[in-house]
Amino acid sequence: MEYNKLIAGMHTGDDVEGFYVLKDAFLKTTAAGKPFLSGVLADRTGVIDLKVWDYSGPIGERDVGKVL
Repeated sequence: MEYNKLIAGMHTGDDVEGFYVLKDAFLKTTAAGKPFLSGVLADRTGVIDLKVWDYSGPIGERDVGKVL
C-alpha cells in the first residue's frame, strides 16, 4: 500500500491511503440493491473518480468539500 500517493500518479487497482479532498459524494444502490459510494477525490495534482462497493456509510453528500 502506498501512502499519500499523488492523484496524478494513480492507476486503476492501486491500493492507496492518504488525505484527499472529497469533491463529490453520492450514496447509490446497485441493480442488486447493494449500497455503494461513488465520488470524486482531489489533491494538488488532479482529480479521480472513486467507487467503494458494499458501502453503507458514514461518508456521503454532507461531507463534500472536507478533507478525509
